[in-house]
Amino acid sequence: MSDHMRLGGNILRQLMQHRWAWPFLQPVDVEGLQLHDYHKIVRRPMDLGTIRSRLEAKDGTGYRHVRELCEDVRLVFRNAMLYNESWTEVHVMAKALLQKFEDRWKVAVEPRLIEEEKLYEDQQEGYLSNIAELRSQEEQAAEQLSKDVLSQLSDMENKLNSFLMQVLSKCRSMRVKEKKELYSRLRELPPASLSRVVELVSPESDGEAAVDDISVDLEALDPSTLWRLHFFEKMLKDNAQEQVEAKSQPNGPREAV
Repeated sequence: MSDHMRLGGNILRQLMQHRWAWPFLQPVDVEGLQLHDYHKIVRRPMDLGTIRSRLEAKDGTGYRHVRELCEDVRLVFRNAMLYNESWTEVHVMAKALLQKFEDRWKVAVEPRLIEEEKLYEDQQEGYLSNIAELRSQEEQAAEQLSKDVLSQLSDMENKLNSFLMQVLSKCRSMRVKEKKELYSRLRELPPASLSRVVELVSPESDGEAAVDDISVDLEALDPSTLWRLHFFEKMLKDNAQEQVEAKSQPNGPREAV
């Protein structure tokens, strides 16, 4: 039992020992007192004895928080004040005991609860703030990592292009026969690949030029561009051959008969 619950239990026991507490120690005897309209007026009956039993329960049916106990004690006296007229003895006794309970509650329990709840709220705010900060740091780290990776990839691409240009610049000139063969092979490429050919021939092109335009410029292209076209066409041919071979392979080894 928590310290708050023990304090609430002490206040409950003091109330039950009060000389005016006797009407509230057990459930209202509706049948014996012939209070036929009681349950029409009082929707949730409650008494101090029931509260004590629930406070002392060991089977998991007890109060989970001292504020639940507090609300049940208030309910006992509010029910009595609701059902009984203000001039009746029970109403006056209930009102006096409710005030005694509120006074003791505000002194012994409420300040501690407020302090504890404020501490919990501060801890929650700190926790949420830390979570938000960690997420922000993770996002910044991920963003920076992405930038670093893109930068490294860009550097690698630039270095590869530079290396390729150095290699191609040392390439021999393509013979007339090789140019004709290259032209013939390029003509056989599918439209999707021809747009890439246009880009290789003219980097400034939007890739929509016709293949006939290539034939006009093919003779005027420098060796490096011609050899780029050659390797590009060869790569497409090799890839196509690999796909054909893969499709022709059997689904799996056959068992010997």
